[in-house]
Amino acid sequence: MNHYSVYVLILSAESGLTRKMKKQNSQNTNILGYMYVGMTGLSVSDRIANHTSGHKSCNLVKKYFTGEIYKDYPEYNQLFDYYTASAKEKEVAEYLRGLGYCVYQN
Repeated sequence: MNHYSVYVLILSAESGLTRKMKKQNSQNTNILGYMYVGMTGLSVSDRIANHTSGHKSCNLVKKYFTGEIYKDYPEYNQLFDYYTASAKEKEVAEYLRGLGYCVYQN
């Protein structure tokens, strides 16, 4: 069933100082911004609420989420099955890194 979506959240620049972010972005030097890429079977707004409340959340999102959702990528708002969404999450993270963003994804 196609009910998973991939989402991208904008993080503050301080997230770039974390070990997690540095580990996944060691090759990025000219950084356009900081992002978190995730996938969810919930609505994106419900998933963000979970992140910010600390329920099944990524600490980077809980601490550094700016309140903005990045919507300028081709897969935004599409629904996928679990395996396709998992692959798309990685694909979107690499796509954004290729554009020059510092990206964290689980």
